[in-house]
Amino acid sequence: MFKVLGHWFKQIFGSSQPDQPGIASLSRAESTSQMAEHFDSIDAASHLVPYDENLLERTRTQWQFGDWNSLAKLDRDTLQHHPDRAKLVLLAAAGRLQIGQDSEARQYIRLAQDWGCSKKHISQVLIAGVHNNIGRAAAIVNQKHRALQHFEKAITIGTPSADAKLFTQARNSEQLNQLRFIFPEGYQEAGFDHVSSIANHPPSNQDSKTEKTNEKYANFQSESYWEERYKKGGTSGYGSYNKLAQFKAKVINKFIEDEAIKRVIEFGSGDGNQLSMFRITNYVGVDISPFIVDKCKVRFKCDPTKLFLTNEKYLENPLKGTLTLSLDVIFHLIEDDVFESYMTMLFDAAERFCIIYSCDEDWQEMDATHVRRRNFTKWVADNLKEWRLMQIKYNIYPHDGSRNPKNLSFSNFYFYERL
Repeated sequence: MFKVLGHWFKQIFGSSQPDQPGIASLSRAESTSQMAEHFDSIDAASHLVPYDENLLERTRTQWQFGDWNSLAKLDRDTLQHHPDRAKLVLLAAAGRLQIGQDSEARQYIRLAQDWGCSKKHISQVLIAGVHNNIGRAAAIVNQKHRALQHFEKAITIGTPSADAKLFTQARNSEQLNQLRFIFPEGYQEAGFDHVSSIANHPPSNQDSKTEKTNEKYANFQSESYWEERYKKGGTSGYGSYNKLAQFKAKVINKFIEDEAIKRVIEFGSGDGNQLSMFRITNYVGVDISPFIVDKCKVRFKCDPTKLFLTNEKYLENPLKGTLTLSLDVIFHLIEDDVFESYMTMLFDAAERFCIIYSCDEDWQEMDATHVRRRNFTKWVADNLKEWRLMQIKYNIYPHDGSRNPKNLSFSNFYFYERL
């Protein structure tokens, strides 16, 4: 481990010892010095430039969860006017290191120094990154306990005041999901069976993946599945009950209150249990199942603030809401045409905001036949240019990689705003 640390510090600082006094006087690449001088020259006016007040909190949470790709998207032009730019650019560097962008990461770390980040803080983040890599390596060879130890060590070193136990599970879940994406064929539920499985089962190409997806869902019909499930006494799922439902209600109720939202349309309203926890002035629930729509009409018949419609009825006379909701729905949209229609309907109905609670991942072969994970943020970015992703709020009860947990979820909150 310490050899790895020495290599990293040598790469970043030009020294194998993180605490040597010479760090402060290290020679910089000419481009980095010029870049720092340019940003220093505009410091006097930086307080006049608007900035995202929630950016540091959101970015720190992304680091705690190990969402390296999101961190790597942070760029210096976005950060230069932020009062916490030194911390932010260091976290941006950490993300780049984890995804292999070493050269750019070194520039960002040097920029963090120039912007006032301490050597101690930089060292903590780098050491935490080494522990994360060791944890990932342990997961690959199926050493789950050792992986958790290193993920917890990374959290403790990088954010000493954080709830280490909670964020360790979140970090573990996120890293396992990333490994599944990198090694889709060799990965098993608890990790990799053996490192040799990677060589024996190289990642499948896109054509093979598409073929397997089509084969798995060939005879599945979303509408029939949910109609029959509800008729047999089934519910909307674990995510609409107990602590997961309470967590979702707390987040959504706060957003509604903060933004003074009066009318909300939920697409995929389900059995109404989650709805019973919301505080909404005017609510419209739309669902694909006529049976559950009728059941909700009976359940809330004494509440004139609530209206329930089937998809078919809604499309006959589309409505608008200040906010639209999609909660644990997108990964149940198995058919591509159903997914496209749903996403279009969801965003067309929103006047200002859209909140999606779902997993933003690629399809995984291990999932049940009524689950199909989708990278929906890419679809929105490619197809809905008038919308921006304003915030991601991570689940406080993250999925731990086990099969069918009843009190955990792989979904997170994605808040969109119309431009």
